[in-house]
Amino acid sequence: MAYTNQSNLKVRVRYYGEWCDGLAVDDIKLYGNRPISTALNWTSSTPVNAFTDAACTIAYIANTPAVNVYIKPTLTQLEQGVYSFTANSSLANGCSTSQTISVTNNSKVWQGATTDWNTASNWKPAGVPTASNCVIIPSTAIISGSNYLGLAQNLTVKSTGNLEIKSDNNLTVTDFVKVDTNGLFYIRNNASLVQSNNVSDSGIVKMERTTQPMYRFDYTYWGTPMTVASGFTLGTLSPDTLSDKYFSWTPTVSNSFGTWKYETASTVMNPDRGYIIRAPQTFSTSPSIKTTYTGNFIGTPNNGDIICPIYHGTLGASNNNDKYNLLGNPYASAVDAEKFLSNATNVPVIDGTIYFWTHNSPPSSTYVNPFYGDYITNYTSTDYASWNKLGGTGTTAAAISGGSVSNGFIAAGQGFFTRSTGTAPSGNTVVFKNSMRTTGNNNQFFRTSSAVNEKHRIWLNLINDSGAFNQILVGYVQGATLDWDRDFDGIRFNDAGMTLYSIIPEQNLVIQGRPLPFNVEDHVPLGYKAPVAGNYSFRIDHIDGLFENQTIYVEDKLLNIVHNIKQSPYVFTSETGTFNTRFVLRYTDAALNTNQFSIHRSVNAFIHQKMLVVQASRIIAIINIFDVSGKLVTTYIPQEKSLKFGEIFDYPQGVYFAKIKLENDFVISKKLINEK
Repeated sequence: MAYTNQSNLKVRVRYYGEWCDGLAVDDIKLYGNRPISTALNWTSSTPVNAFTDAACTIAYIANTPAVNVYIKPTLTQLEQGVYSFTANSSLANGCSTSQTISVTNNSKVWQGATTDWNTASNWKPAGVPTASNCVIIPSTAIISGSNYLGLAQNLTVKSTGNLEIKSDNNLTVTDFVKVDTNGLFYIRNNASLVQSNNVSDSGIVKMERTTQPMYRFDYTYWGTPMTVASGFTLGTLSPDTLSDKYFSWTPTVSNSFGTWKYETASTVMNPDRGYIIRAPQTFSTSPSIKTTYTGNFIGTPNNGDIICPIYHGTLGASNNNDKYNLLGNPYASAVDAEKFLSNATNVPVIDGTIYFWTHNSPPSSTYVNPFYGDYITNYTSTDYASWNKLGGTGTTAAAISGGSVSNGFIAAGQGFFTRSTGTAPSGNTVVFKNSMRTTGNNNQFFRTSSAVNEKHRIWLNLINDSGAFNQILVGYVQGATLDWDRDFDGIRFNDAGMTLYSIIPEQNLVIQGRPLPFNVEDHVPLGYKAPVAGNYSFRIDHIDGLFENQTIYVEDKLLNIVHNIKQSPYVFTSETGTFNTRFVLRYTDAALNTNQFSIHRSVNAFIHQKMLVVQASRIIAIINIFDVSGKLVTTYIPQEKSLKFGEIFDYPQGVYFAKIKLENDFVISKKLINEK
């Protein structure tokens, strides 16, 4: 019978049948798992390598009785679609029989006429490998192209072989990866190796990961795609980093706050946790001069379930400082964060939001209560971007370093924080599984995504005159409620520095899911923390879904203003402190009474022939002019009380916004077009 071969084919030849009245045996067949008792020899035009053990290390001596006989094909035989040999059986009574045995190969052996994997003539038997083929690489092969996906049942790189997956390309292997001694297997930056079945790999693989641009004092959060047994160290990943700038995270110390733990260059990276490493000492000390760094992981790739311990302190539900755990993607491919967070084992142990470090801001002595500690200067916790099933929030108005918003895929080699929701200080675990792995989505640590399910979302920014930035996400999605939802609500990682959040009774949130169907009368309370007195502004970063056509307002309860924030940023002045009752995000302007509407409609503002003209039904007190970014351009204060104001407006062509305050403290905004 035909036998589908593996790269190390083991064929059992068995004597089949019973002697009866001196007749010959019934048949000689190939079997996978049946005992035999006979003596065999072979007739074949090509060599037949026979063994008595499954590992194919003990040669079978012809015409010797054996329970099992294993046939291991040669490389030449594996290159053939079908190869045959004749098994001969001779017994003591002089009877004999023979059977021609044909073996159908599922191998694909690389030939290397060119280096392109996706060329049928580069393989024997001819044809590009599929997921049912055992792939053997004895020379140089390259998986290249644009997001190309190579396939294999299993993969063996011979001692003379050299396989390379070029950047942004992928290889999916159903079973094992084996790299023989002196064989080479390179996974270039942004490329992916995905495996399906929980089997052990063997041999050495090299995987590149290139960071976002950094200067010397930036840290990158890492996870390792290599096994602990590989012995790969932090110092091997970044040998030029200062010796005391390798860290892991201890979630809780004596049931109090968590803290950074010093590691050394000789610390072996464990895939059940994350690490942070500062940029090489050779990098510039200037934040304006940034350089990427390419690290090379070397070892045996992780495959199958990876179990990670999760720790939880005893400070109580209202304090999160003893609940954060630093993990890392343990695979040589991206991980789907939604599948990780939704896994049945993980749901009761960790929150539904994960946090990514973006290292946008240089350390400063002005940052207080640091999560990220240094004795002289500190990093700001506002540089943690957040993601859950509703979406992600960024840490800068534009993608400066690493992009500003995660799309829900955790790239290979990336570390991230998650929050424990268990109760035990130890003993809780989460799991990574092969089913969470994905091809592609590995080309950067953060990037924008499109919504798959019905989602209607607003990304709202708070910015001050010094350029401090904070972003929240409010969205309407199926399955969300007005209360706490693990999948759709995310707390802010830390509230040090300037902070914006939406409010529900249980928590202050960086990401909030609200229920569908959307209710235009819905109100979302907003809170903020102002570390210094000064000017601040609310601005829409971006929107999707129904909000493309839905008006969005910010209500300032202190000034009794309902402002159309889709029309212009809302600029306000704040004292130092925390404010939870001043602002509301809403979708109607019903808070304005009839008299206020009348005043609003009776105010007119325009630019004509380099002249700003404002007409109102009440005395004009002050006029502030802002550009489209919300920056204050100029202020006009009328010299005399009047219902009409005119002044030279000699500014560049473009769109501006006038915030007009009348004598009764009523404030309105008007859009201005300066056509020059």
